[in-house]
Amino acid sequence: MDALPFLPDQIQLVRGAGNYVELEVHDRTIPHRATLKQVKLLLAPHGFVRVSRSIMVPKRRIDKLTRHGGRRVVRLSDGAEYRVGSTFSA
Repeated sequence: MDALPFLPDQIQLVRGAGNYVELEVHDRTIPHRATLKQVKLLLAPHGFVRVSRSIMVPKRRIDKLTRHGGRRVVRLSDGAEYRVGSTFSA
């Protein structure tokens, strides 16, 4: 796999989409041919964590981890919320 087209500090969120990932950068969504597993290997050393099967975020953007109806939810600094999968709750 080639390097990512953006620096880790520029990436705000990574969403898995089959054999592609969608990189959220500067309020744009950029498709990139790579799996989420491949991208995780590149971004984990830069503080990115998976919160579900299809979402990775940089730890620096995590504002709060809460529970809603027994489910864990991560809130990002921009107010976006994503459900945390049970596999990724640790």
